[in-house]
Amino acid sequence: MQVMDDQDPLKKDPQKPKIKIIRFGAKNKTVVITSILLILFLLFLLIFGLFFFVQVGIFKLVGVEYTSWSAAIGFLAMFFMFKIAIKIGVFAFKIFSFGLFRNSMANGNPSAKLIGSFTKGLLQPSKSTRFLFALFRIVVDIYVVHMIDEWMPEVNLSNLSEVLLVLVVFLLGQLFSIKRRGVFWIRK
Repeated sequence: MQVMDDQDPLKKDPQKPKIKIIRFGAKNKTVVITSILLILFLLFLLIFGLFFFVQVGIFKLVGVEYTSWSAAIGFLAMFFMFKIAIKIGVFAFKIFSFGLFRNSMANGNPSAKLIGSFTKGLLQPSKSTRFLFALFRIVVDIYVVHMIDEWMPEVNLSNLSEVLLVLVVFLLGQLFSIKRRGVFWIRK
């Protein structure tokens, strides 16, 4: 490792400090890269070990039984596919109701006030409306998990594990949307 003075054109300025550049040799670069890769590998191994042993213990605790890992992964894949389909359906419902409101206002329909308040609640919901939507999503997701559990004989979930799965997925979704919407149901 050698330290060299930088060739600064303003080197004559006494108030400006000298900049020193450290240049690593091939041996030092190899040591640094190897140690970083070793730390990353140990971190990955720790995460995998915690995931495997904690998950197996939690599965036994809440009553999840499965015949193979592929069945458990297939169960989760089906759950998320149904969840995406439900989100698309809710989004289509919002668009349809908003279009209904605009057509009613253009035609001078007297019930446009009622439809307008309904679509305003869908597009800019209050705290209570967001809470009811969240509760509705949780109930629908519990129903979906229960139906998938009935369809797949390879995976058996207790009622507690169905509810816990839905709540964990819901809370993770809320935590990942904090940047976009503020904390949980509170908008910025």
